Amino acid sequence: MSIKRILIISTTLIYSLFLFYVLWLPKDSLPVHRLLAPDKIYHMGAYFILSLLIYFSYWIYDNSLSHILKNMIIISIFHAGISEFFQKFSPGRAAGLDDMIANCLGVLLAYWVINWYHSRKSSREIK
Repeated sequence: MSIKRILIISTTLIYSLFLFYVLWLPKDSLPVHRLLAPDKIYHMGAYFILSLLIYFSYWIYDNSLSHILKNMIIISIFHAGISEFFQKFSPGRAAGLDDMIANCLGVLLAYWVINWYHSRKSSREIK
């Protein structure tokens, strides 16, 4: 296995574990639940980054964009669901549908960015 592959996969796994750790930390107070509260922006950003890392981890093994995107979405949303579920058991934390929606929006944003990049890349190759 090449150094590049090891670095990409290691970064993805470390970030995934870090994300679990941060999302399970106890909070002194519950966040205000608004869709565009800073908390929701952080959720979107965290899952946008996780989705991109998963994409790059798969890309080094498989060049089928549809297969990679399907796996990226499944893994990212599974991670989001599991982390939201376990937040119920962390003191001062609460699982919320609005957090899950923000997580999924981050995944969908990554999906859109990757599709946009590949469509631009293929249109350039045609010319």
